[in-house]
Amino acid sequence: WLASNDLSLDLALFHHRYDDIVMTQAATPFFDPELGLLRGDFTYQNLASARSHGAELSLRTLWGNGWSSELNYSYLDVDVATAPAQAASADGLEGSAPRHQVVLHNRWTINDTWQANLWLHWRDELHNATTQIDARSDADLGIRWQYSEALDLWLMIRNVTDNDDPDFFGSTRARHGRST
Repeated sequence: WLASNDLSLDLALFHHRYDDIVMTQAATPFFDPELGLLRGDFTYQNLASARSHGAELSLRTLWGNGWSSELNYSYLDVDVATAPAQAASADGLEGSAPRHQVVLHNRWTINDTWQANLWLHWRDELHNATTQIDARSDADLGIRWQYSEALDLWLMIRNVTDNDDPDFFGSTRARHGRST
């Protein structure tokens, strides 16, 4: 919806269905005489189905003097259906994406070739059967130099707030020259 040349609002709604999601299935452990140890193999089977639905809302405005802002909100609900033996894996899939996210992007176009950017992010908590990652907020800064229509150069400073919380399960974040 275009309220004026300086203000617009977008809304997107979605619904998805997924069938035959591949999940790991632990086989019965057995003793392997060649290796001399107990083995517990895994197989991959189509054991789950899921549905997701949500909404994305975006508000854009031009403030004047080359300054513009965009505020984005997203909502996501995921429901995974599987056999009781796979319940922990299903919980991990359901909680692996944040339910709510908000991003504010401020852009200042200094002139025809230079642009400064600030992104403020907030993400809801994540959780699976054994772990919870708290909600987090952080900020990114960027400078863009446009040499030509075909070439842009960016200098980005990610995570200016130095938030060490992971973004998702299994992620690593660089902290002061070391990996976590």
